[in-house]
Amino acid sequence: MADLDQMFSALQKADAAGNVDDAREIAKMIREYQAHPAEPETSGFAAAAHSMMREAIPTAAGFVGAGAGSVLGAPAGPVGALGLGLTGAIGAASAASAAQEKVLEHYPAVARFLGLDPETQAKEAKEHPEIAEIAGYVPSLIGLRPSTALFKAPKACLKMPQKHCGLKRLLLQSTLH
Repeated sequence: MADLDQMFSALQKADAAGNVDDAREIAKMIREYQAHPAEPETSGFAAAAHSMMREAIPTAAGFVGAGAGSVLGAPAGPVGALGLGLTGAIGAASAASAAQEKVLEHYPAVARFLGLDPETQAKEAKEHPEIAEIAGYVPSLIGLRPSTALFKAPKACLKMPQKHCGLKRLLLQSTLH
């Protein structure tokens, strides 16, 4: 659809040419356009950023829950560490997501400012469905990147003082299995 400047230009040309019927039609289009301006489209970048923001807190909580659960399950061996790690991840991420949604519901102006309000989310999901979906996984991928910290953990445990031998054994079991 033509923008407002193009419509005004066409109106002036129709008026200058003495074409009254076209001028009336264009004037009608201008009034309709001004009464109902088109909503701005969302950008793919904004859709990606909003999706990543929405998933960042639940993802971080999931990683913390997984770590805590796997440490608690480590005495039961690899199966216990994995089972409680997954349970901790799912539980913590779900709780953080629910808490985040409650906060955003309670403070709608903040949600709108951040682009995390339901209207913006629905519009972005409709206009950029692939970007909005894929970008939601970015916080998880960042958290799962290979890191040297995993390889340093067993060495750090070996240097612990003797008074922490129970904790030392627990950490070694959970990182080496």
